[in-house]
Amino acid sequence: MTQIFEVENIKCNGCMNTIRKGLEQMPGVQTAQPENEHGTVTIEFDEALVSSDIIESFTRLNDGQFSVFSVGGGERANKYLLDLLSYRNRGDSLVVPLNQDI
Repeated sequence: MTQIFEVENIKCNGCMNTIRKGLEQMPGVQTAQPENEHGTVTIEFDEALVSSDIIESFTRLNDGQFSVFSVGGGERANKYLLDLLSYRNRGDSLVVPLNQDI
């Protein structure tokens, strides 16, 4: 499964490397691709993981450094989990009806 997250204050390659390395060390995360130009992080992870574990690990890694704005789309988007991730990381969330609307 792939999710895209908007993250404020990714300002340099060092920030991108820290985010990528930290996320890729999390169990079940296959790839993490931060982009400072767009302020996003695309994460590909194993769907079998418990979402709350991913949120907890991400929040611990973030440690209040970045505000996270999560966006989900389509039938499988879980507004509760996107809200939880955003709330725990000083951000906001948005769920749109269709994936292509993201």
